[in-house]
Amino acid sequence: QVAPKPIITTTTATTTTTTTTTEAAPVEPTREPTAKPTPSPTSKPTTAPTPSPTKERRPHSYYNFDRTDMHYGPSAWNELDVSGNIWENEPGFRNSGNECPDEDGLLSNGREASLQSPIHLTPPEEIGYGSCEANRQFRYKAGRFDPCDSDGEGGGTFQVTPTRARVVFDTNNRPSLNDPRFGNAIDAKYLEVSMPSLHRLDGEDGKKKRYDAEYTIVHPHSNRGKIVMISVLIDGSAGASANPSFQLLLDNWAEVNECTPNFSGEGRGAAAGPKGNRNNNNNRNNNNNDDDGNRGLRRADDSLPSSSSLSSSTQSQSQPQPQRLLQSQGCGEEFDVYHRDLLPTAYYRTYEGSLPEPPCLSGAVWHVLDRTMYISAAQLSELASIVTGSGGPCHDSPLREGLGQYLVRPIQAARGRDVGYCTRDGGNYELDCEPNRCDCQKELCQYDFLD
Repeated sequence: QVAPKPIITTTTATTTTTTTTTEAAPVEPTREPTAKPTPSPTSKPTTAPTPSPTKERRPHSYYNFDRTDMHYGPSAWNELDVSGNIWENEPGFRNSGNECPDEDGLLSNGREASLQSPIHLTPPEEIGYGSCEANRQFRYKAGRFDPCDSDGEGGGTFQVTPTRARVVFDTNNRPSLNDPRFGNAIDAKYLEVSMPSLHRLDGEDGKKKRYDAEYTIVHPHSNRGKIVMISVLIDGSAGASANPSFQLLLDNWAEVNECTPNFSGEGRGAAAGPKGNRNNNNNRNNNNNDDDGNRGLRRADDSLPSSSSLSSSTQSQSQPQPQRLLQSQGCGEEFDVYHRDLLPTAYYRTYEGSLPEPPCLSGAVWHVLDRTMYISAAQLSELASIVTGSGGPCHDSPLREGLGQYLVRPIQAARGRDVGYCTRDGGNYELDCEPNRCDCQKELCQYDFLD
């Protein structure tokens, strides 16, 4: 018997070599993620620092007029949350939303925006007399508005916002106008004064300039989706007499002690009540012009376009005219926001644009009067103190930070829009008071237009 051969098992050891690679720690980003891409580097060093790509946190309703501010300036207004704005509860405009365009003229949804305001006013000789569509003047009604009503039911609320002095009218028995184009009464929603003027025109030296301020009354026409704007440029020239009607407004704004945010809704500020004078005439803001003509109060050596540059056909002198003794407005009366102290002519230049601040609602039909409103240098100084200086309620508000000398929207492109020109000498229409059927102390009469 043959013995079985033993089974020999050979085990081969396999050695596995493992190489461990140590990864570098992740590099932390140098800054927070940004909503917009970082600006492309310039080919050469710039004289001004590149704007910070990180958006600084600001209060709700904050915006400014600085074209270099990519987060809160005009080119970024289309991204603003405009909730709480004064138009939210206005019939016919409740669902309008934000209609401000970006720098390319587009809305946030990518659609092309409507024509915007303010614009440079075309000289009359370039417009022509045949461009007026009106066949009569605006007809005004004062409504129930007494700025001296002591029971808080004066018919309006005085407000000071970071950029404006404003009066918001109560809903009942508002001031109103009858528009020759629309043919029915349209109530005023509010009036406001901006510094400097919104609109710009050619001065006598040929340069494009703004006036010291601008007085605007805003009338929404809900049925037509239009906003009728009556506006007058304000000149605070040295030597001009004090304007009594404008002083009553100043006295009330001087008593406002709360800064009203841009988007706050209606009814905040100070209700109409008995006001005293307050001397804020020592806080003049002497900002220089920027490239777009924005500025604060002018210095004594600064030049402004005279009233004659508005219309050579209706006003022939460049210096303030001696004021005729008028029947001034006072307490215990219905204050007329259309009084001839405030609206010194029935003729104007007109064009279609938008509101000059967010939410930039479209369909605003502007009527910029053909003469200026004169106020005294002291009144202009007081207005500056209230709106932009240390005498106003917004001077230390976060909503005022970064505004600097940029207090109104930059001039918008005309984009081929038509500008109408209504004038007496052009034969467009006569005054309702001709011949001598009205009290010329309160209303405009034909001799106001004689050289």
